[in-house]
Amino acid sequence: MKSCCRWVLPGLKAVRVRAFDWIYGGLWRAITPFLRLNRRFADGFEQRTDIRDLPHGADVWIQSASGGEAYLTLCMLRRLAEKIEGRSIRVLATTWTRQGLDTLSGAGEAFAPGIELYPRFFPLDRPDLMRKAVERVRPRLVVLMETEIWPGFLDACHRYGIPVIVLNGRMEQNVSKTVRNVLKWIGARLEIDRVLAVNLDAVRRYNEFVGRSCAELAGNMKFDNAAKFLEDSSVLDRPLRALLPDEDAILLASVRSGEEKLLFQTVSELKQRTDAPIIVAPRHMHRTAAWMRRLRSFYPVLRSDLLTPIARSSVVIWDTFGELTALYASCRAVFVGGSLVPLGGQNFLEPLSFGRIPCCGPFLDHFAWALEGTPGLRSMGLLDLTENVPILVDHLLQRTIRPEDPAEVLRLFRAWLESRVGGAEKSAECVASYLFK
Repeated sequence: MKSCCRWVLPGLKAVRVRAFDWIYGGLWRAITPFLRLNRRFADGFEQRTDIRDLPHGADVWIQSASGGEAYLTLCMLRRLAEKIEGRSIRVLATTWTRQGLDTLSGAGEAFAPGIELYPRFFPLDRPDLMRKAVERVRPRLVVLMETEIWPGFLDACHRYGIPVIVLNGRMEQNVSKTVRNVLKWIGARLEIDRVLAVNLDAVRRYNEFVGRSCAELAGNMKFDNAAKFLEDSSVLDRPLRALLPDEDAILLASVRSGEEKLLFQTVSELKQRTDAPIIVAPRHMHRTAAWMRRLRSFYPVLRSDLLTPIARSSVVIWDTFGELTALYASCRAVFVGGSLVPLGGQNFLEPLSFGRIPCCGPFLDHFAWALEGTPGLRSMGLLDLTENVPILVDHLLQRTIRPEDPAEVLRLFRAWLESRVGGAEKSAECVASYLFK
C-alpha cells in the first residue's frame, strides 16, 4: 500500500498542476486578445505580457490593485524605512492600473531612505508567465495588499518557496468560500503564510479561504494614511491653490461611471441654485470624455486646459491624476463618489484630513470598517449620508453657505483617529520580521 502511494500521489499532483495550467491558463489565453482592446489594460500592455521589464532580483514584491492600495504600499514602506537601520532593500511594487502606477512612480527616489523602489504594471496572471516573472525577480518575500489573490502568482510563489503575506487584508462576505471552492476545483494552490486583517470579519473569512488559521487582527492602514495627511500640510502649498479664487467650490470626487446619470442631475440642480464653481473628478481618467459630453450644455473646461483661476459659475472636469488631496483642501463642499449606487464607495476619510465634512451616498460596503465602533463618524457630525439627488444638493449647498470650522473638524477627527491608527506600524514590523530574521 505504501509503495503504491509513493507512485500514485506524485502522479496525482502532476495531474493537478497540468489541470491548473490547462484550465486557468487556458482562460487567460482566451481573454488576452480582448484585454488588449480594453482601454485600461491596453495602457502598458507590453509590460503586462513581457516580463523583461521586471528587475533582476528584489527583496520584496508588493502587489496593490490600484491607487488607493498603492498609497498604502507607500505608507507601509515609509514605516519600514525606519526599521532597516542603515540597510537598503529593493522593492518591486506592481499594480493593475495607471492610477496605481502614477501613485507609486510619483513617490520619488528619496521618499523613504534605504528603499529602492521599482514601480511596474502587474503581469497577467497566466501561470506560465507568472512562473517566469517570479523566477526572474526571485523575491525573498511577496506582499499582497488587501485582496490581491491571484492564483497564478500564488502558485509560482509556492513553487519557488517564497513566503506570501497579506497586509490590510479584507474580504467581502461570501467571497472566501465561493472563490476557494472554484480555485480548488481548477487545481490552484492557496498558500498564504500570514494575514494582517482590518477587522474580525476579515480574519474569519481569510481563515476560511486559506483553510487554516493564518489571519490576525492588525487594524486598517487607511487610518494611518488619514493621520499622515493630518500631520503633513504641505499639500496646501501646491500651485493648485492659485487656480481656485476662494474656497466655496463644490467638488464631486472619485465619481464612478455607474452613478454618472445621477450626478449629472446633481450638477444641473446645483447650477440652478448657485454660481459656485463645480468640479467633477472622475475616479477613472478614461471617463473624462464621457463627462465632457454629458455636461456639454454647461460648457465644461478641462483642468489640463486651465491657465487662469477658475471663474465663477464654471464647471471643471478634473482630468489630472494625483491632485485629489489638494482639491479636498481647497473646496468647501465635498461629495465622495462610488456611493450613490452599489459600487462600494470610495475613501471618505481623506477630506476629513483637511477639515472638510464629506457627503456620501448610502452604498459604502467597501468602507464599512470606517463606520464601525463608538463613537461613529455620523454621531460626531463628521459624515453626511444622503439617499437621493435632492438631499445631496441640499447638503452641498449648505456647506457653501454655512461652512463648518475646519479647525474644529480636524480636532474631532484627530480624536476619532487616535485609537484606530497603528496598522501601518504592525505591517512594517511584519515585513521586517521576514526580511531580517
